Amino acid sequence: MAGSVHQFSSLPTELLHAIASQCERAQLLSLCQTSHRIHLVCLGLIYRHITLVRLDQVVRCCNTIISSPQAAESVREFQIACFPQLGFKSFYNIIECAARKLINVQVLRISHSRTIFHLFKDMNFPRLSECAIPSSRSIPLFLAKNPTISILHVLPCLEGLGSINGLFDPDAAFEFSCGLDPIHMPDLEAFVGPINVACSVVPNSRTRRMTIYWGTDPAMSYTEGLATLARSNVEITELHNLMCSWDCELLPAIAEHVPKVERLLFRNLVDYDDEDAFLDCIEETLTRFRTGSNADALDKEFSVVRRWGATSSSLYHIGFASNNAWGVLCGAWFPGAATLGLILFRSVPMDESTMEDFKWFFRTTTNTPSLPQDYHLLAEFIAGVEGIQAVRKAIEDEGDVPDFVFTSEDVRGSRISFLSDDSDSAALS
Repeated sequence: MAGSVHQFSSLPTELLHAIASQCERAQLLSLCQTSHRIHLVCLGLIYRHITLVRLDQVVRCCNTIISSPQAAESVREFQIACFPQLGFKSFYNIIECAARKLINVQVLRISHSRTIFHLFKDMNFPRLSECAIPSSRSIPLFLAKNPTISILHVLPCLEGLGSINGLFDPDAAFEFSCGLDPIHMPDLEAFVGPINVACSVVPNSRTRRMTIYWGTDPAMSYTEGLATLARSNVEITELHNLMCSWDCELLPAIAEHVPKVERLLFRNLVDYDDEDAFLDCIEETLTRFRTGSNADALDKEFSVVRRWGATSSSLYHIGFASNNAWGVLCGAWFPGAATLGLILFRSVPMDESTMEDFKWFFRTTTNTPSLPQDYHLLAEFIAGVEGIQAVRKAIEDEGDVPDFVFTSEDVRGSRISFLSDDSDSAALS
């Protein structure tokens, strides 16, 4: 038996680590007792991911981290999922001392207790990328020390609630206050928490995914909070909303300030009345949302094709990975140029993508009068002289071009007719 243990412990460290990483925790504890070398390998795996759900676990684990530098350096994920009803000072001292040794921790979850989180407020964890913390006034100090965080959860705190019934008052679990000062979080990519914290940490970050808790009396109104985010240099593509009632005022605010959102979720935590009214409001608001991914691609490609075209006068066709195929028509670059004639003269129906190409071209020529005259003449040729005037008026009045169909070949009049569900809507002729 001793010989077998010796042979096993003499294996290369990489192989020992690969074998040990496939073992359950109980097996790792047994392996730790076989040899000093295997003990060192297994210790790193045992302490790599720590979740403490009982107070006695907290004490034992923190004491080991304090006494064993290797255990401390092995920790990548650290979670305290409990809180003491009455904690002695020595209990908190042990946690604080252990926390200062977690130099390699990447994920930190300490949202259950503001008292415990307060111990961490002035600590820096150089490799920290994901963090779950309680709504607390210590947030600004902690985040200022840890700008490397890419995923931030600011969660309701269970500590201090008299019973589970306290959760039925959602704001009781949050420390709401007025808006916070800006906190620079350049690596932040995803945020979960109340709107006042979001407005502090999201601007000038890389955040694209957000979950916002809207309390019964939030620190900022829907419009104020979302307008603050809209003015920042972020583009939110996924927005989850945790609400305390089906409040229809939220939807127009999102449509106005986050119109390019691609994924929306609404979850009611408390009051389920007026659900039908909220669903009706969703239906009414849907038309105000738009995904700008293709329009953004066209803007970037337009700049490229014009530069390349100016460099080489013999260049007439450019294709991109977006599947947009640009061509020169009457001296102007146009996306989907190959199908333009088929649509205008052979009444080939437009698909949604082609419709967006035309709308983009009309918007661009209308909003950029400094473009060469060839672009404005092509717009008149496509829509007709009267048609392009109607397009420009629609952009001025509504901010965009309504859907349309081509109706005739009269360039002097109008070659388009706007679509409308209203039977009395006037059609261009």
